[in-house]
Amino acid sequence: MDRVKLYQNDLQNIADGAVSNTSKKTIRLHNEPIIWCSNYQITGEGGVLAY
Repeated sequence: MDRVKLYQNDLQNIADGAVSNTSKKTIRLHNEPIIWCSNYQITGEGGVLAY
C-alpha cells in the first residue's frame, strides 16, 4: 500500500508505504513513518505494528 494513514482511538500513523502480514498479524511501515501514541511521537526509517 502507498501513502498509508492508520487511525485508532489511541494510535495514529502516516507512512509512504506499508505491507500487511495477516498470518503474523503485523503491519510493516516503510520510508520514515510517523506514529503518534498518546502524547508521544515516534519516527524512524521503518517500523512494525502488531495487532
